[in-house]
Amino acid sequence: MWTTLDEQRLYLPAARRRTIAAQLARLGLAPRAANAANAANAAALSGTLRRLTRFASESGVLESARSGRIYPIFTTPETRRPIELVTRPTGRALELLAVSPAPNGPEFASPPPTVSGAATLQWDAPVNLTQAQAALTLDPNAVYVLEGPSGVPYYIGRAGQGTTRLQDHVADIRRHSRAFGLTPHQAQARVRVRVGHIQPGSALTPAEIERILIRRGN
Repeated sequence: MWTTLDEQRLYLPAARRRTIAAQLARLGLAPRAANAANAANAAALSGTLRRLTRFASESGVLESARSGRIYPIFTTPETRRPIELVTRPTGRALELLAVSPAPNGPEFASPPPTVSGAATLQWDAPVNLTQAQAALTLDPNAVYVLEGPSGVPYYIGRAGQGTTRLQDHVADIRRHSRAFGLTPHQAQARVRVRVGHIQPGSALTPAEIERILIRRGN
């Protein structure tokens, strides 16, 4: 067993050693543990997991659409790129199910280019995810503000990026629903999207307007 930074206990059943070892090997984290069939490789696997869990802390959850069961996720900064440990609660502790790279961070991690000009936007009333996707499909030049469960802007995007990115960020809110004190289903139900339509005569492109909104919304 290994203990996380927030004092959660994780363990790996013998039946899952090969699977986890293979995942770690693909990530370049445990080349000697790719087979985990003998004592030496088992020890290497255990050492790698001990290192990963040492500073890991819970960062969100996954929810089974079929059963509604919750799977806690722990993120560790112990590698070049953050790694997620997906677990399943059991009567004993948290069983380790998978190891994978954490999702990418914000698209605008560095300051966007300076833009200038004027534009007029007509904003729709806040709508749910399905209604927003329909509105963005009808207006490929629109921009949008995704508001989280607490009503605070969570993400800003534009229709030209497609609706997949909007879905990805709603999924991210579901994963971190515990931060809002909600279940994943409740968190998604409270998400609202404001769609802004660029009016004729505007001098800025959708991408430029998106950058301005991002700067203003911090």
